[in-house]
Amino acid sequence: MPMTTDASSPYSTGGGGVWIEHRYAATLAAALLTEDPISELGDDVVPHSVRLQASYISPIDDVVVEGSTRDGLVRRVSIGVRRDPSLTTSDEKSVPLVRSFLRVVTGHWDEVAAGRWRVALAVGVSSTAVQQTDALARIARSVSSAAGFRTAVQRPGAANWL
Repeated sequence: MPMTTDASSPYSTGGGGVWIEHRYAATLAAALLTEDPISELGDDVVPHSVRLQASYISPIDDVVVEGSTRDGLVRRVSIGVRRDPSLTTSDEKSVPLVRSFLRVVTGHWDEVAAGRWRVALAVGVSSTAVQQTDALARIARSVSSAAGFRTAVQRPGAANWL
């Protein structure tokens, strides 16, 4: 006979899921209210809207933040929020997340390339996979082409886990 337990899962008791998404969005809303820039938009942009579950705007729909640049253009960041993503090839839960990031980048390439639409992943737990993804993202931001990215990651020490 299988054993049963009355214990609640970590998600149902506030250990993940929408709880972390709401806490993170609250920090973004605080920046909106205090008119402080957020790094997700760039240190020169103050948010003027914070939206949760905004699939009508972005495939990365957990949080979408918009603000205006000094020249009056709208800058947007689509943020995926996960407690502890694996981000490995064997993690089936990461596939829809990565797919949504790719949909934003490929579907809105002109805005992404111009810096008017950014993507971000907010995590509750840093892991090796998250740190490696961050390192690759930093390299990608520093170059302007696919060839430049390939060259940069092949530099000694740049991405020695590949």
